[in-house]
Amino acid sequence: DVFYERFEYGSLIRYAVEAKNYEKPLTKAYISTHIFPEYSVLLNNKEVDKVIIIAPLDVSPDTRQYIIGCGFMFMTLEQFRSYIMNFLTYLEGLCTGYREGGLDKYYMPLYYGENKSLKDRLLSWISEENSKPIAILAGYGMGKTSFSKHFACTLAENFLENNRGRIPIYIRLGEISDEQSLEGLLAKSLISSNAVQNYTFELFMELNRAGQFCILLDGFDEMKHAMTWDQFRHNVKELNRLVEKNSKVVLLGRPSAFISDSEQALILRGVRPLDEKEVRAFEWSIYDRIELNFFTREASIEFMEKYIRHLVTDSGIDCNMPLEDFVSKRIVEIEALDFSEIILRPVQAKMLAEIASEPSQQLESYSRYGLYKHFMDCIIEREMFKKSRRVFSSDTRRNFVRELAWWMWCDGGGSGLALSEIPRSLIDKFRDGKNVDR
Repeated sequence: DVFYERFEYGSLIRYAVEAKNYEKPLTKAYISTHIFPEYSVLLNNKEVDKVIIIAPLDVSPDTRQYIIGCGFMFMTLEQFRSYIMNFLTYLEGLCTGYREGGLDKYYMPLYYGENKSLKDRLLSWISEENSKPIAILAGYGMGKTSFSKHFACTLAENFLENNRGRIPIYIRLGEISDEQSLEGLLAKSLISSNAVQNYTFELFMELNRAGQFCILLDGFDEMKHAMTWDQFRHNVKELNRLVEKNSKVVLLGRPSAFISDSEQALILRGVRPLDEKEVRAFEWSIYDRIELNFFTREASIEFMEKYIRHLVTDSGIDCNMPLEDFVSKRIVEIEALDFSEIILRPVQAKMLAEIASEPSQQLESYSRYGLYKHFMDCIIEREMFKKSRRVFSSDTRRNFVRELAWWMWCDGGGSGLALSEIPRSLIDKFRDGKNVDR
């Protein structure tokens, strides 16, 4: 039914494919009677190098052994799709990336709405037909990237074990600068270090349309950073090329990427404002929005127990007592200090656990102000590791935040504001002569 050639390890391999779209699994008797006689001649005469039988349903172990004994290969259509574009190394890399730094040891599940599991929601969504793409929104340090790595590893392990299911594609959008094509972004993400063999953009898009992938686009706010609205809109439009009838696309980021309701309405809901009404912009995708919950107090304590245990073990810290006793002692001290509202954000619970992991630290010596100052230092340092954030120095960031906070306090002490409310003079003062959009 199909003949094709491709180079493998420097040699040209010729394939013959027999495709059977049958409702029941192929049997040994059928293959020996209707397939083997014809294709064995091609192999024996060296007209082809390999024969692949493809059918919708898997065969029995006995039939598979017979096929192998004939010198043939058998694959379901799903297995063949993954065979022609080999993601094995890439999937193993996703699993390694999740375990890097011990994330698998201290990862905590995330929830949304009325204590609904984010992971369960996405696993259910993957099995649905013709469902919308999903946008996961949460502020800084809420665990979006940790979840992305965890979920990508879950899907990767399932595919590596069963050779079926969705292949996860994890893309860090912070690597995008200025306007970029989807072709360039995918090439950079998938063929670096030869992670995906036999990659072509056209084949990737065809497999995406066929429902082969679950694509995780992490950090759209980092992509937005220091971009104009036109540049950001261009890049999101390119990403929306991934949204097809059978595709599964997840967009993750901070809602602060949008500086107005109209921006968010266009990017996530595909509508434009018109005379106090909304008009559908059909070239834009409509996303189902999920807003993440903070940790509960119980979850934050459990997370810190896991993280302290991991840090002490991984760093070889001598805590002068059994590990579990040390962890319990530190948790009792943290609970006694009543920092509960500080540790409901995962990244701040992590920072406090890092302090608590050092036996010489006296936790009662830290004030709430001291902890927030430490958190602010760590947050700025964390941001500076991101390529898209390096337009401004850490000192510029700290000074801007300090003056902005003072201005907010003098203006009435509100806890939030729109960008349009910030005095232009304050922003221009810290642009530092750089030609960037305010």
